[in-house]
Amino acid sequence: MPLKDVTVKIQIKKAARLTGLGKPALLAALAGPSSYSNYSEPEQIAEIFGEDSIAHKIATTLLKQGDSSPETMGIITYDPNATDDTPKTAAKALQQHFDEDFYFVVADTQAVADVKAIADVVEGEGIKMFATTITKLEDAESLQLYKYERTFAAYHETAGEYVAEAWVGGHGSKEVGSITWMNKKLVGITPQAFSVAKLTDIEILNMQTFVTKSGHNVMSEGKTLSGEYIDVVHSKDWLIVNGANAIQEQLIANDKVAYTDKGIALLASSLDNVLLAGVAQDMISVTDNIPDYAITTLSRAQSNAADRAARIYKGLGFSFQLAGAIHKVPVKGEMII
Repeated sequence: MPLKDVTVKIQIKKAARLTGLGKPALLAALAGPSSYSNYSEPEQIAEIFGEDSIAHKIATTLLKQGDSSPETMGIITYDPNATDDTPKTAAKALQQHFDEDFYFVVADTQAVADVKAIADVVEGEGIKMFATTITKLEDAESLQLYKYERTFAAYHETAGEYVAEAWVGGHGSKEVGSITWMNKKLVGITPQAFSVAKLTDIEILNMQTFVTKSGHNVMSEGKTLSGEYIDVVHSKDWLIVNGANAIQEQLIANDKVAYTDKGIALLASSLDNVLLAGVAQDMISVTDNIPDYAITTLSRAQSNAADRAARIYKGLGFSFQLAGAIHKVPVKGEMII
């Protein structure tokens, strides 16, 4: 993992330099040593992987979703026929390059064993998210058993289309917290004409599909395989990364952050700036014009002497109320004659 002096942990309690975290990386098969490279145009990928390759098709889907498409995407290669230490599977390659600068993971394989192995890596790391397209209901049922919080899957029966990857390309780079992943439009994806019963079966599995609602072609829901909402996990990661970065920058920018109440206040103010940005991005709720978050600190006098000697400050914490989103609106009407 990258070197750092700051760790941030968030527990989600229901009821009660900013990093965007929107860049995707594609796991793709290619002969030779495993590598990580960035690309901005599908044509660059076609030159390496071939015009008819799955990698090129997914890259085109990702990068051609309109104005909100990512400027660049990463590609992590693996070699299924490797005879040396080169990763032979997508999951092994992901593990090797996990600390590169990307957030969303997609892959050129939809085999259940591969999808599970990739999901296991992402879940084990506790950061980033994996998106996959599922084409068979039995595969969907198999994956749902694992309740992955960091994997979301889109069910799609039109051959050669990558709906989850289009979803990431069209909306993953938007400001974290500013969107819900439900009801999102996609470019180049065929809406599925499923019955209400089949759509219910898909959503019971905590998956979603691309359907027509009131004349608009949109994603039916926005959940991970655990049943948590994608934007909740994305928001949590944004706060972890940016909270840690803000405090780390203070430790680097200042010749010294003294172990005094003034130094403690400096660290708290850095965290406050991140939480205010979370409010601005509709990540954190507001009640009566007051942001629903709190920062807690322990004074120097309240800190542990052993911690002071080791130069470790454990007294900084925060809580917040998630803004959430409205997905369904039951309306009662009355007709008066």
